[in-house]
Amino acid sequence: RDERPLPKAPASVPVGEDEAPTVLCECDICGRKFAESRIDKHRVACEKSKSKVRKVFNGAKQRLQGLDNVNVKAGEKEALKAAERRKELMRSNNTHASTGAGSGAPYGFGGKYGECEEEPVPPPAQV
Repeated sequence: RDERPLPKAPASVPVGEDEAPTVLCECDICGRKFAESRIDKHRVACEKSKSKVRKVFNGAKQRLQGLDNVNVKAGEKEALKAAERRKELMRSNNTHASTGAGSGAPYGFGGKYGECEEEPVPPPAQV
């Protein structure tokens, strides 16, 4: 398919030697700086935007839009309880996890003084 190249942005006009550099004026409302020729137009737009109060966006409200009679808080509590039950079950079933490979404890760790058994030597292979 043939695609046309995107139009390029106009190049910025370099300041000539005979032209004076643009003087920037600060906006009284927002503090941004604009050229003298643009500051009046900006102030009008800035006043208009400052007079409007923006609402805080609520993503949960938007997600639930269209769902009728849904009690989200109760569902969240049940999910947390189920997660806690799974954690407890995992803890009770994984008693070997404290001495397993990923525990960080050396092989045969067994004692408050850090005694460590040596790894058992495998029996010699019979040929």
